[in-house]
Amino acid sequence: MRILHTADWHLGRQLHGVSMIEDQALVLDQLFAALAELKPDCLIVAGDIFDRALPPVEAVALFNQTLNRLNTDFKKPVLLIAGNHDSPERIDFGSGLFESNGIFIRGSFTKSPSIVRLEDNYGAVDIALLPYLETAVTRQVLGDELIQNPQDALAAACQVALDAMLPSVRKVAVAHAFVDGGRESESERPISVGGSGRVQAAIFDKFHYVALGHLHEPQAVARDGVRYSGSLCKYSFSEVSHRKSFSLVDLAADGSVGIEEIPISYKRDARIVRGTFAEILKGDALNREDYILAEITDTGAIIDAMGQLRSVYPNILQMRRVSIEGLVDPQSKIRVDLRQSPRDLFGDFLRHVTNNDPEDLHLRAFDAAMGDTSTEAKGEALSDEANPN
Repeated sequence: MRILHTADWHLGRQLHGVSMIEDQALVLDQLFAALAELKPDCLIVAGDIFDRALPPVEAVALFNQTLNRLNTDFKKPVLLIAGNHDSPERIDFGSGLFESNGIFIRGSFTKSPSIVRLEDNYGAVDIALLPYLETAVTRQVLGDELIQNPQDALAAACQVALDAMLPSVRKVAVAHAFVDGGRESESERPISVGGSGRVQAAIFDKFHYVALGHLHEPQAVARDGVRYSGSLCKYSFSEVSHRKSFSLVDLAADGSVGIEEIPISYKRDARIVRGTFAEILKGDALNREDYILAEITDTGAIIDAMGQLRSVYPNILQMRRVSIEGLVDPQSKIRVDLRQSPRDLFGDFLRHVTNNDPEDLHLRAFDAAMGDTSTEAKGEALSDEANPN
């Protein structure tokens, strides 16, 4: 059986305040191109369809359009679950109607196992839909007071699913969780405080393939058959090195899996450019429309740096003065001696910030600024004398 696995669409996501809905729509066009070319037997979306529980209207519209296209163009089973960013109740909306058209959506965990049975030339494949599990909700639904953490919750849900499957069939699980050993990114919302939200890959040992969502980098954890497909787009600058892809999974008759990463391309990629201000301004003639984080190594003052950079990179989102940030220890403190002259205080401050002694040009600029201030103060004093009231 051939499966196309994707996850973490995060429809409605913003990158530093900029909507990514157009970028997401273009990647979903690539998803439909992959479905047409590769002809999988089903599509899996392993959670975090939306970026937040109450998604913006344009995100709902894009999801609606995508479901309609799947219904008319793909015409094969589609299996979707809710992730920790989604509202289970909203994801469940209309699921009964969708199921009659081969689109199986599970937003909420229920006591009745959600198993979708598909057939290929070698027999049955049972696919368990395990939406994101809240520990307290899972404990209540299953009536099991021994469920005390995410590991207990997911292990119990897996066992309920396995009990509903025939022993001889090939078994697939669709889940949204943080499996221990996976590489995380800045843009993933923590499932819980500390490491208590992690689960062990061993709870999936009886499944031939596990289609995971939550971590944004495409990767296998523990074995090839336990896999994150990764997110639809790069949702933070911590993800710039990720090679985003859809996971094409070929499930053999004996339950072994072959996996191919189908690369995703972007009209506007997310990149970090680093160098002196002059080097960055010169830039690359290509890809200037990308989302840019500029890391500037200059230590001197730069007038209207962001404005100048935006003239070259219209979609620049962030600028960082790495040379200055790297020099200052945020825990360090500067000692201030109020008996010092303002010029000496300025010199001490400059040494603290740059680890260098002030140069003549710095001191001349300071003297000029102080002279202007002194002149203004004298002018105000004369004005006050002339207008005592």
